[in-house]
Amino acid sequence: MKLSNSISISSINKLKRNFLLKKEIIKKNFLLKNKPFSCCKENSQNVDSLVCDLFEILKSTDNQLNDKISICAVGGYGRQLLAPYSDIDVLFLYDQKFDKSDLNVFIQNFLYPLWDLGLKIGYAVRSIEEAKYFSRTDHVIQTSMLESRLISGNKKMYLRVLEDFKEEIKESGFNLIKEKINERRKRIEKIGYDYFKNEPNLKENAGSIRDINLIFWILCVYKILNHTHSAIILDILTSKEEKKLKSSFEFLLLLRCHLHYQSGRLNDVLSFDYQFAISKKIFSNLKLKNDENKNIFVERLMKEYFFHIRTIKNP
Repeated sequence: MKLSNSISISSINKLKRNFLLKKEIIKKNFLLKNKPFSCCKENSQNVDSLVCDLFEILKSTDNQLNDKISICAVGGYGRQLLAPYSDIDVLFLYDQKFDKSDLNVFIQNFLYPLWDLGLKIGYAVRSIEEAKYFSRTDHVIQTSMLESRLISGNKKMYLRVLEDFKEEIKESGFNLIKEKINERRKRIEKIGYDYFKNEPNLKENAGSIRDINLIFWILCVYKILNHTHSAIILDILTSKEEKKLKSSFEFLLLLRCHLHYQSGRLNDVLSFDYQFAISKKIFSNLKLKNDENKNIFVERLMKEYFFHIRTIKNP
């Protein structure tokens, strides 16, 4: 489907060029510095800029658009931890006065430039009442709200939904924690408890990014229940445990970012095909003696990986 005729195609194309240029700069900086948190945050900010600028262009077709819709980041994008080729999860909250046919046209005009860039967009479109209802009844949507943030549009509308959600969490927060722990346990039972797979899935395996996400969700619920932003004050983690978890999470993100760049796509399986190339990028200072096997790079990589998943399992 084509964009509406009233929208400036040249302006859209300029946004795309700027986005791709910044994306390449982020990649070069990461490969030079090996800083995964910076890489993921900058990827998130690059998408933020694209979304905000695109929204400004679309507002030229409807001067009341800012009052009728909120565009929110959720998932890893919401946490500003967007790996290079990860899906970009977006929630559109709309006011009931937004005509449905006009809403559909807006969503199409918004998404097609992103799809043209090759971005994988996961999105949901909900009215305020739908968002409030699902935030009370669906634990998957509840976790998406825990990590949500407003990118563009009506701030008051987003905050109304968020405050309603927080009130619900004050009532049912512990049930949500139980749901997420049980969900994670079932997922691990399905894929197996073997922590030491030679070709691990960085996101799904036991001791992986999924477990870090679970810890994050639990902390978010406790923060709402206790009105504080410190896991240490809440006595959930010691300072030492928090530091160890952050270090292990950073290493998994380091692997994931390299894996995405090496694959040129969304890929979370650290297969043999990529282990040597990634290990050389990470341990570039490791010097081999003439008689040493190049496999020492891979051995070092996997030893480090196994150390960190043990840490996540038992901080």
